[in-house]
Amino acid sequence: MTATSISKLVGRRILRVGIRTKVGGSHILRHSVATGLINKGASFKDIADLLGHCTIESTAVYAKVDLHTLAQIGLPWPGGELK
Repeated sequence: MTATSISKLVGRRILRVGIRTKVGGSHILRHSVATGLINKGASFKDIADLLGHCTIESTAVYAKVDLHTLAQIGLPWPGGELK
């Protein structure tokens, strides 16, 4: 199999189950793995190494932080809410 055939296969399966996403093909697997790892506490460096990225900036495209969870662990702003 080639990278293109894998990407097309994944893309067809994603559409078949009704998932609508901006990310197509096999890249959705990379996004899912990176996001899952970052949300479980893995470092960007570890994820970059796993995905074969040379820079952390490349990894940032794939790894998305779960903002809802992040908001729950954030400390209150000193002096109260910002206005």
